[in-house]
Amino acid sequence: EGHRNDVYLACKTLCRDRKSAEEEMKTSRKLLKTDYFDTYQLHAINGMDDVEQAFAKGGVMELLDEMKRAGIARHIGFTAHNEEAALEMLRRYPFETVLFPVNWLMHMKTGMGSRLAKVAKEQGIGLLGMKFMIDRAWESREERFSSRYPKSWCKPFSPEDGELIVAAMRYALSVGADVLDPPGNFESFSFALEHADEVFSEELTAQDKELLAARFLQNEDKLFF
Repeated sequence: EGHRNDVYLACKTLCRDRKSAEEEMKTSRKLLKTDYFDTYQLHAINGMDDVEQAFAKGGVMELLDEMKRAGIARHIGFTAHNEEAALEMLRRYPFETVLFPVNWLMHMKTGMGSRLAKVAKEQGIGLLGMKFMIDRAWESREERFSSRYPKSWCKPFSPEDGELIVAAMRYALSVGADVLDPPGNFESFSFALEHADEVFSEELTAQDKELLAARFLQNEDKLFF
């Protein structure tokens, strides 16, 4: 409260039906003390069932479209981990943003995100890159819960991996990400902020590629999707 004009405020919903989503949206506006959102996202579109539910009669997309028309949401977007489902979402509605994994390991191994990045660029959609600071899948439950990042379901780079993190950030931009959305832990988030100017001022370098290629040989069988 009192700072609304100084921040870019994004919010999201997991609801797939209009009624539940509307109740949740009103609660979010009340708690955040705002009349509008800069971006409102339909969260976790992870398969075609999610797409069909969202666009069904009485589905959440009815509400999101009305929010956009009424100015309650200045921009409408969604988040996804499934590329086929994400592409289908873009075929059905003129979304303005999509939050999607743009990760060096997954892209180098499977090309994950390439088709989505191409469509996003062609249609002028903002591609918000997440998971770009992820190193690999956890090797075991014990490794995860004895680490400094037990809340993360895949292993982030450690702050000590500074050069690799910078390379991974530049890699995500080279793939087509417009925005880099770092993990929520303090160390990763702080690193991203502190190195943003360095990353955005120079394209992916030969040294970056060499660092990631060497790490790829260690991690290519540790995919997290």
